[in-house]
Amino acid sequence: MNLVGNAIKFTPPGGRIELAAHLDGGSICMEVRDNGPGIPPEEERRIFEAFYRLRESGKKTEGTGLGLAITQRLVELHGGELSLKSQVGEGSCFYFSLPAGASAQEPLTRKTDSVSRSLGPPRILVIEDDRVTGNLFSRNSPQLDTK
Repeated sequence: MNLVGNAIKFTPPGGRIELAAHLDGGSICMEVRDNGPGIPPEEERRIFEAFYRLRESGKKTEGTGLGLAITQRLVELHGGELSLKSQVGEGSCFYFSLPAGASAQEPLTRKTDSVSRSLGPPRILVIEDDRVTGNLFSRNSPQLDTK
C-alpha cells in the first residue's frame, strides 16, 4: 500500500504507475514503477531512513517520513528485501521479494443433503480515506461503493 501510495503522490497528473509480480524460483517479486520525477542518487541512500522525506523543490512534502522505513522493516520481517532503482527525470521502481509459501491443498468436501445457497461473488471490504487509492482495489473502479 505504501509503495503504491507514494507512486500516486509523486507521479504528476497524466503519469504512469505500473504494478507487476512474478515468481522467481522460491520467491515472489513485486514491483511498483512510476514515471515520476525520480530520486537523486544522494537521496536514494537515505530514503529508507525513519523520518527522512524526499525533498521536492518548490513543493510541500506530505507525510512523516516513516512509510518506507516501516515498509522495509515489514518486508524484512517476512524474509524479504526492499530495493529501489531510480533515474532522475525518468521515474522510480521500488521492488521487493518475499519467500513463496507452499500452496494450500484443497479442503476435502463432504456431500450433504442440505441445499447449498449461493451468496453471490465474494466481496472484499477496503477501508481507505483516499478515494484514488481505494479505487486501485476495485475491479470496477468507477462504481466503488464508498459508504
